[in-house]
Amino acid sequence: MINEDLEVEELDPRVRRTRQLLQTALAELLQEKRFDELSITDISKRADLARVTFYQHYASKEALLLTLVSDFFEQMYGLWNTAVFQQIMASGHLDEATQLIPLHTPDPTQLQFIRVALEHTGTAVREMAVNSFLQAFAQSDLFTTDTEARLVATYHVSGMLALLEAYLRGELAMSVTTFQTATLVLMRLLFQEGVAGGILHEALTRVDEKA
Repeated sequence: MINEDLEVEELDPRVRRTRQLLQTALAELLQEKRFDELSITDISKRADLARVTFYQHYASKEALLLTLVSDFFEQMYGLWNTAVFQQIMASGHLDEATQLIPLHTPDPTQLQFIRVALEHTGTAVREMAVNSFLQAFAQSDLFTTDTEARLVATYHVSGMLALLEAYLRGELAMSVTTFQTATLVLMRLLFQEGVAGGILHEALTRVDEKA
């Protein structure tokens, strides 16, 4: 986790510059070595910073790694909370997805970071993706309760990451655009069957009544 004590300094240009140096250093080193071969000292030296400076900004190299992939999920789910997404959920006409997907096509380097992050910080990546989902739909009226929203977020993130891991391992012969369209199809299935149909809400209500 990023050092929370420094969040108040987020607007300080010196903080941003130092974090950028560390992120760039890790990105460069990942082109040369495996993540598990890298040390905090390696990253600090590449960034030309003291080791103590690293720990003033990040608790671990895993926390630093997560910063390289955080915007992937924020952008993906952030784009979904749009009128176009609402149309896809209502109509099922995936042609509208072409208006969303070109706005968020990760480059190969970012996909490599995601692969490494899933391998070494899988639980944290999943938590990050779920939080991005919930933040994107925080003001939406798609879900009846917070519990319902979190369940759908968990379902979707689990399926999406399983698809993503298979894609990154080369087990799914498809383009990035096709993969992203598949994640939209998964979301529509969850929404139509679980949310719009009331099945999920009914199930939660019945469980609560028996508890």
